[in-house]
Amino acid sequence: MLCRYRHFSSNIISLILIMACSAIFGCAMPKLSDYSITEIKMPIPIRSSDWKEINISQNRFFISDDFMNKIVYERVGTNGLIAFSVGSRNIFEDPKFEIKLKQIYRKLLLPPHNDLRVYSSGKFVSFEESLSRNNYKFFDRAVFFLKGEMGLKMKLSEKKEKEVQLHAMEPFSGPYTPKELKRARDFRNQLLDIVDKRNCKVKVIVYLYKKTIYKFLYINIPSYYEKDLQLFHAFEKSLSKQFLVKVKK
Repeated sequence: MLCRYRHFSSNIISLILIMACSAIFGCAMPKLSDYSITEIKMPIPIRSSDWKEINISQNRFFISDDFMNKIVYERVGTNGLIAFSVGSRNIFEDPKFEIKLKQIYRKLLLPPHNDLRVYSSGKFVSFEESLSRNNYKFFDRAVFFLKGEMGLKMKLSEKKEKEVQLHAMEPFSGPYTPKELKRARDFRNQLLDIVDKRNCKVKVIVYLYKKTIYKFLYINIPSYYEKDLQLFHAFEKSLSKQFLVKVKK
C-alpha cells in the first residue's frame, strides 16, 4: 500500500513540474507568426538582354553562397554579377547591424583569389570610413564599395569535359595505381584553380528590415561598371520601395 502511494505521489509531482515548465516557456517563447517566411520581400526581376538569370552554381566568381541564395544575374560578355540574398533570422535575438556588415565585408575578402580593398571618393580607406549608413523610419540601409582583382572559376562545360577525359583514362574497376591516384588528385585541384583574374569594381547594399538582412551585390569590370549601375539601382530600389510602405493594421 505504501509503495503504491509513493508511486502515485511521484507521478503527481512530475506532472506538476511538467505543467509549470510548459507555462513558463510558453510565456517566454516569441510569436513565431511574427517571423513568418511570407514576410520576406523580393525585388522586381531584371528585364535586360545584357543580363541573364543563372543558377548559383554557374556563378564564375569566388563568392560565399550566402550572397546569392535568392537571385543571381550574370552580365553577358563580362561575367559581371548582380545578386540578391536574404540573411538568416534569429527569433530569439535582434541581429546587430554593425556586426552583420563586418561579416559581409570579410566574406568578400576570404576567398584566396580575391584581392579587394574598400574605397571612398577614389581613395582606399578603412571599412568604417568607407561605410555609408542611413536610418529610416522602417529600416536601416548601408552601402560600401570595393575594387581590385577577383578570380574566375573554370566553366562548368570545361569541368565536365575534363571529367570525361579523366574517366576515360581510368579503369572501370579494381584498385587505383599510384599514377592514377596522382592524376585524379591533380584533376580535382585543377578544378579549384582560377582560370583568369579580373579587375573589378564592387558595390554592396545591405538592408535591415524587421530583423531581416537583405543584401545586394554588384560586380562588374571598370569599363562596364557605370553603364550597368543604373540598372542595378533600379533592381535594388524595387525592394526598398516596399519598405517605405507602412503596413496597415
